[in-house]
Amino acid sequence: KFIKSLRPQVVPEGEATIMEVEVESVPESIFIWKQHGAPVQTCPTLQISTQNNKSSLFIPESFVESSGIYTVKAENSAGSVSSPKPLASSTPQA
Repeated sequence: KFIKSLRPQVVPEGEATIMEVEVESVPESIFIWKQHGAPVQTCPTLQISTQNNKSSLFIPESFVESSGIYTVKAENSAGSVSSPKPLASSTPQA
């Protein structure tokens, strides 16, 4: 189960943001982050860090392309759980 879930965010363009989750699970979970249903790959603009049943997605500089619906799924040999609510990270346009 999720101990810390995703929370909605509004991020100004050019600002950094971090999304964090934590689950209670044995054995330790792996996490799968998605944006608009597509798996997120770690790159300079989207950085995933996972350790000890905690996972974070860091966006060092938000752009219109980084806005959208984010979900995260934690899974291990005992099963899986998805974020209870999707996260909409939006960048207001000027």
